[in-house]
Amino acid sequence: MENKEKVNMKWKTAQLAIDIAMREAIKQKDKTLSVYFIGGEPLLAFGLLKEIIFYIEKKNEQIGLNIFYSTTTNGTVFTTEIIEFMIEKRVRFKISIDGLEDVHNENRKFVNGVGSYSEVKEKLVYKEEFEKMTGIAVHAAQLINTNTYTKFSASFRHLHELGFRYIETEINAYQKWNKEDKICLFQQIDEAFEYYISSRNRGQLWVWKFYNDMLEGFVADYLPFFPCKAGLVSLFVTVKGELYPCIETGKKYMIGSVDKGLDAEYIRKIIKIEKTQNTRCLQCKEYKENKCRICSCLFGNYENTGNCYIPSEINCELTRHVNNIFREKYSEEQVAMLRKHYRREL
Repeated sequence: MENKEKVNMKWKTAQLAIDIAMREAIKQKDKTLSVYFIGGEPLLAFGLLKEIIFYIEKKNEQIGLNIFYSTTTNGTVFTTEIIEFMIEKRVRFKISIDGLEDVHNENRKFVNGVGSYSEVKEKLVYKEEFEKMTGIAVHAAQLINTNTYTKFSASFRHLHELGFRYIETEINAYQKWNKEDKICLFQQIDEAFEYYISSRNRGQLWVWKFYNDMLEGFVADYLPFFPCKAGLVSLFVTVKGELYPCIETGKKYMIGSVDKGLDAEYIRKIIKIEKTQNTRCLQCKEYKENKCRICSCLFGNYENTGNCYIPSEINCELTRHVNNIFREKYSEEQVAMLRKHYRREL
């Protein structure tokens, strides 16, 4: 929709991208197309977003796909018009919000340098209206940075207290984390785990995606390498119309363009990758015991380290730390029960 340089996608580019996506979705067994609008700030291009959705709906009258829409927003540009449209079209959304006011404002500022927390909090009424009218939980997209991690646990609790029933937490893997940073971060993660588990045990129904994903990976009896098969079942479209498997990873992994279409031969080559070539991963206990997903996120790895087989150091160490928590917390019998639960979820 809009990139970091504030360049908006042209309508013709969007139209051609949708044509490709719908043509490929028809080939899928579930006949489902999920359209995710990202930026920059996608809602600054609200007119284009609407035009794309109207175009999809018109084309879909003759196709009959199952269509889902979603986006991530900074939460500051909501209006009544925008939220009414999102309710009508059931456009799911995440709000980028990092927690406590001082934590959020440290890295999320307007162009004038003022933090955006107050504006985001004021406009949470639109989140509440969306949830009330659709029954769909709005997600909080929380990022942990090297200048905010010391207050992560309190920030995590704060998001829950603000009314978020679904929280997605990510570590900023682009930054350099030193030994002292990691020690403190892991302590903060431990506190957040205790808070989440305790509240769930008291019957509070909400989701921390980070915890659930890590636990699912830990209890799984088999984790296939490169399971998402990005490029085969997903496409990332740049504002210029370049096509990538899931994120813009540079020309090396470009799989086509909206003008020329998809490079099917190259996509087949990519999805046949079945094993890491990283010796360090092959020797890792978590990989050997089939309890690590980090090493198999090829394009996330490439974005962070420049090599699709080398995951970020902080994500590796965090995986080992969390898996050790699970080893202490869950017995073999409990792991077996959780494995059955996640199989049902799938």
